Amino acid sequence: MNLLNKRGISFGLQNEFPPTQAELKLLADAGVKWFYNWAPEPVVSTGEGLTPWTSGDNGMEFVPMLFRLRSSTARVRALVEASPKGSISHLLVLNEPNHERQAWTTPQDAG
Repeated sequence: MNLLNKRGISFGLQNEFPPTQAELKLLADAGVKWFYNWAPEPVVSTGEGLTPWTSGDNGMEFVPMLFRLRSSTARVRALVEASPKGSISHLLVLNEPNHERQAWTTPQDAG
């Protein structure tokens, strides 16, 4: 999927306020094709708890994020390896690297 030609949304704030399957379906039906939550893995709310979510459910692709250089690449690698082939096609890295409370890194360190 070419994300530059698709609408996306941030949703869930690192799984603190996860979307439900129904909410993701409504967004997908409205043309939103991908989402992220500032975390390496997605979960959805069942109303009674959280459950892992598979990229591609309801036509919505999850894009994992390595928030900062200290983020766990092992968590992202495990997610990609456990997901159906091709269901994760992009990775977001270094959220706002020029802000002290975000990724906060230099271009040299990021390279």
